[in-house]
Amino acid sequence: MNNFIEWNKLQFKKTSGSEKVGCIVCDEEKNRGSGDTPIQVNHDEGFGKCFRCESLTFKESKKTDYSEKVYTLPKQDWKNYTSISDGLTKFIEDTRKIKQSTLIDLGVTEEKYYQPAKQKEVNNIVFNYFEGEKIVNKKYRSADKKFTQSKGGKPIFYNINSVIDQDEVYIVEGEFDVLAMFSHGIKNCISVPNGANDNDDYWKNSEKYLKNIKTFIIAVDNDEKGNDLKEKVAQRLGRHRCEFIE
Repeated sequence: MNNFIEWNKLQFKKTSGSEKVGCIVCDEEKNRGSGDTPIQVNHDEGFGKCFRCESLTFKESKKTDYSEKVYTLPKQDWKNYTSISDGLTKFIEDTRKIKQSTLIDLGVTEEKYYQPAKQKEVNNIVFNYFEGEKIVNKKYRSADKKFTQSKGGKPIFYNINSVIDQDEVYIVEGEFDVLAMFSHGIKNCISVPNGANDNDDYWKNSEKYLKNIKTFIIAVDNDEKGNDLKEKVAQRLGRHRCEFIE
């Protein structure tokens, strides 16, 4: 997981546009002076990232846009569920070749939750959808691939924090695909939240993070739904910015 820096603890010289500022985390960890400015900040969008230690910072918006939908955020207690059981860890490593270290790095947890398709509470792997430090949505997956999400959560791309200050971003079709890419060293990767299903809301909620990215590499399943999603993604983002993995 990224470290997070409180916005108001940074030493800004501007209030709009972009600038580079010092990083509190780097200074403390390396006992550096305050002369370095590794954090690239976008004041207009309200976020920044350190290019050295990958710490993130977000500005809390004081304005309320009443045209936006109101979402019900899940409880911010995900750290209570970070002890993933040996059984689930082995299941994921055996079936997906993904190690526990990757699950921990991306904040994946384990939790009992009601699955409507099974009409009972079952054990789930939980993909926590972070935006900044907050969990804005949770996706629950049972061992037999039944899915449900937090009621009223905010639709957004999975792993959206990874695109900040990136020129190139991979888009895949599922959370496990993000984990697989991460385990191979590709961290700048996001997933649509509903598989091959397109949805206006997650595009609107992710737009400010995506609009300045130069290149998107789309890597989805080579089937009818995947090809349909590929076309919709390219149309949304602009074909001139998209490359495709066949």
